[in-house]
Amino acid sequence: MSAGEKSSQNLLKSLLQKVNINSSFSSLKLLTLLTSSIIHLVSLSLFFFGLYLIKSDFPNILFIILGISLIVLAWITRIKPNKLRQNPLSREHYPNLYKITDEISSALNADKVYGIIIDEKFNASFSQIGWKQQKILRLGLPLLSVLNKQELVALISHEITHGINGDLNRGLWVGSAIHTLSSWYQITKPDKIFDTRYRTGVIFMIFANILLQLVSKILYFLLYILCHLNWRDSQRAEYLADQFAAKTAGKEAILSLLNKLHFHDLFEFTILKVINTKREGHFFQDFIEQILMVPAKELERIKRIELLDATHPPTGNRIFYINSLDLEQPNHIIKDETYQLIMNELSKLHLLIEKNILDDYKLRYIQY
Repeated sequence: MSAGEKSSQNLLKSLLQKVNINSSFSSLKLLTLLTSSIIHLVSLSLFFFGLYLIKSDFPNILFIILGISLIVLAWITRIKPNKLRQNPLSREHYPNLYKITDEISSALNADKVYGIIIDEKFNASFSQIGWKQQKILRLGLPLLSVLNKQELVALISHEITHGINGDLNRGLWVGSAIHTLSSWYQITKPDKIFDTRYRTGVIFMIFANILLQLVSKILYFLLYILCHLNWRDSQRAEYLADQFAAKTAGKEAILSLLNKLHFHDLFEFTILKVINTKREGHFFQDFIEQILMVPAKELERIKRIELLDATHPPTGNRIFYINSLDLEQPNHIIKDETYQLIMNELSKLHLLIEKNILDDYKLRYIQY
């Protein structure tokens, strides 16, 4: 068993022994925040050191160039919040989708989401954008199209919980530190250590590239450490999201949702089928039919794969944890009429999202 798998199993055992798994402020979180703070401090120091070099021996051209370079580097690697690159749906035109999301947020004691974005992915995610860290819920229309009403509640509950479970990797401070280290790594990593293009000063260039390679390896190591410092709490946050989704939508709903998340291969098969048969305009209809046609043996095979899954976090562990929860009836059940109204709202996006799906697939995989 690998170290990662062993750590996952130990975390699962510790969770099964506790009733409350709310993410606490652990020593690892403190170390993650301290490491991120040091990175931001170094980035800020580069800015002031650049100013000092320019001023110290002005008008020394070498110091001016070096100082400006450090200031530019500090600017590139400054603290930057995520930007909203796509306008969310308007509450006016999608009132039922926002209403159910607001109701779930209220049930979870979470702030209302700032906006909902519907995209072409067979997935869903939660993010915080801008300096105000406004909450954005991103839902893939292909995934939504194959969910029943309680699975929809489970999906929204799971994603919203990520905004209240203390996952530092989704926050501004740690996220920006990871971006800063990544930028430093990309800047310092040389393309080649030994480059025959350099004829004069070749020894100097080889030495400089070796030095840059060493610096880039150190930065990569620091980036790796920072990304994994909060690994245990990130996994705990995922289990917490599953727990809240089970409480809100019911255990059966979150378990069936996890099963459907493994239909990504069918999603891509349907894309290729629609392209080959030139059935543009029927993607979502064909995809739903493909899901309904999956035989029982194939479903069992998918479940076996889940139980052997060792990804982050292991799906098998998540299923085991959800089954261990002692829960009664779900806290939130939406009416059939409400669910149908939501699906009717989303149907307006089918043609646009289908075009995006097919265009993206052709761009990535099909050569003309």
